[in-house]
Amino acid sequence: MSTLRELEIEQVSPRLLEVLRREGLTTLTPFQSAAVDGGILRGESQILQTYDYEEAYQIAEISLLNRVASDFKTRALVLCPNPHQAEKRFHSLSYRCKRLGIEATAIIRRRTVIGDAWKGGRVIVTTFRALDIALRIHPDAFEGIECLLTDRLDLIGQPRLGAKLETVLVTLMGMHTELQHVVVSPPVADVEDLSSWLGARIVEDTKTDMKRIFSVKAFESVNESLADLTEFVQYRRGQVAILCSNIPACEELAAQLTGISDASKESALDLRLTPEHRDDLGTLSRDIMGRYAECATSVILGRTVSRGVAFIHEGIARSQRRIISGAWEDGLVPVIIMPTRFAIASGLRATVVFLIGVFMQDLAGDLADKEELTQLSEWQLSDVLSSVGKRGVDNEAFGIVVVGTQTERHRVLARYFVEDSEGNISPRLGEVDSSMDNPENAQDFVLRQLCSDHTRDEDPFSILDRTFWASTNRVTQISRDGLMLADDADVEALISLRSTKSTATRAREIPDEDVRLVSMNPNKIEGLVHSRSRDLWHHVVVRAGEGVSCTCESWKYQGIKKHRLCKHLVK
Repeated sequence: MSTLRELEIEQVSPRLLEVLRREGLTTLTPFQSAAVDGGILRGESQILQTYDYEEAYQIAEISLLNRVASDFKTRALVLCPNPHQAEKRFHSLSYRCKRLGIEATAIIRRRTVIGDAWKGGRVIVTTFRALDIALRIHPDAFEGIECLLTDRLDLIGQPRLGAKLETVLVTLMGMHTELQHVVVSPPVADVEDLSSWLGARIVEDTKTDMKRIFSVKAFESVNESLADLTEFVQYRRGQVAILCSNIPACEELAAQLTGISDASKESALDLRLTPEHRDDLGTLSRDIMGRYAECATSVILGRTVSRGVAFIHEGIARSQRRIISGAWEDGLVPVIIMPTRFAIASGLRATVVFLIGVFMQDLAGDLADKEELTQLSEWQLSDVLSSVGKRGVDNEAFGIVVVGTQTERHRVLARYFVEDSEGNISPRLGEVDSSMDNPENAQDFVLRQLCSDHTRDEDPFSILDRTFWASTNRVTQISRDGLMLADDADVEALISLRSTKSTATRAREIPDEDVRLVSMNPNKIEGLVHSRSRDLWHHVVVRAGEGVSCTCESWKYQGIKKHRLCKHLVK
């Protein structure tokens, strides 16, 4: 008996499920049992912490249906990170709702938000961005929402998208209703803070049905090394995902690995595909090129797909992305190449994930052809590497970071990985670092409150107190007087406003003898902090009028953009 069928019986008839268990026809996994025993079917809020998102979503979906079916007045929301995921969830959920006599609707595209067709649904499937718009235009349409299923709560830490998610969560929590949160999230460092913020119990998936192996490799010729390793994985019937920093790098690497580029024929892959597999890839290639036959990108994509390598990014048409992702999930495409940011949003899994470097480019900079790279946070690297392996398909999975030099390899190991007693490394769990302290996000949130009809007598700045950023004890009592703390505030409290807990921990690990004070006056403090991973000194400056600066890569490629101090500045 399938897990889904068992949970349906648990919802409809617990006695029947008990009879089936006695006959040995069905058993719940420890993860499912923990969720049921924790009261998820009785209205208790839970954070389902696992890398197996599909199983967690099944549990969450059954609990949502149980809540809606047991009370005809109850309404529920399903929050998905992107339109493709929302369409898949709606297709599954609408069928089950129809069997139960429950009306399900969807708000996936922006044009749908303007209409009224979705308002009558008792179960509404939507995306972070679509719901953010709907709450602005039709705030009254969400009265009576009592159950909220959030797929991938950890995306609060994702730039831009995270602010949308946090905004809609705080808005829904402020509608003065008892809200049951059912959350799907991978393991993160500050899950306790998330649990406290939502008032939810943590249910952890403890099963280890797959061995994950992580490593950091330094290759002089990245293309040739990738070709050798990719061929080895394909011979073992695995799938390989290669993550690059931006769109041009993806397309160039795909052309080189398939041999359609004149730049390097030596790095072309020899995947030893069977004739049947080649025929299937040829059919897939013609299907892709048939959508936009006159587009140059479609032609290149079709040629690479026919050779077993697909590239996917935001510049490819939506219909073509659906075809590629479907073929990938069916195991037809052996190798897929995509930008790192796209991998975080898509959630695609592979037997082996190659992460080329620890830098990526955001979509705006990529489309504008600007070389504005950002350094991956600990959470982002952990997310892409820990998603390796398909449960029930792979026995072993590999997450590999590829860098150019040994010096860079040592720096990446020190920054992003932890080592156990046996010498095995694993990605350091990152924090869900809220971006609600960004002035633009805070301003947008406050303006929404000013324009709302429900909070005329309430200080609009008080809405920020309910955010996840404020709940982590970084700041309290925000008002019109300003977002700064008092002059006599503790130094640690001031630093915590612009740094993560992991950064503060790494700063404390820097020995005092590695710090040199160069000059100090009322307007400027200047010093040097030694970096042992690179054996050089970073120049750190704190100015009263102009702010702070550091010469390290972490500050240049991550700190400035996210308004976060590096460990040298914290020290």
